Amino acid sequence: MKFTHREIREADEVRSQLLRERARLRTPRTQQFLWEVDGYEAAFVSMDLWPDYLLLYEIFVLDRHRRRGVGSKLLNWVEDFAIKKGYSTVRLKPKPLDNNITRRDLLAWYQRAGYRFRPDEPNVMEKFVS
Repeated sequence: MKFTHREIREADEVRSQLLRERARLRTPRTQQFLWEVDGYEAAFVSMDLWPDYLLLYEIFVLDRHRRRGVGSKLLNWVEDFAIKKGYSTVRLKPKPLDNNITRRDLLAWYQRAGYRFRPDEPNVMEKFVS
């Protein structure tokens, strides 16, 4: 599989209606990226850059690309991106974005990747990346 990505500034840059809908949600501190697999739109990543940490707002992989390692590759890329931007922490609020994944499975996936719940914020997970 060949992975490519590019930053998107406007939702209209995205062909997939489902991914385009995800890209409409942004703030001034948001950076969003569209990922393609073998030339086809496959996933979307949205992050908010806060002064002390990078908040992974969303990883969304289209159904036909799930269970193929795309999400894990994107999560690793987000962590590398955080390090390059000078962050030592990635935070996220895990929430399934559709009915094809359970909260339990999502939490297990993040935990396998090294994310742990913050004691002072029980709905926030974080990982120290540097």
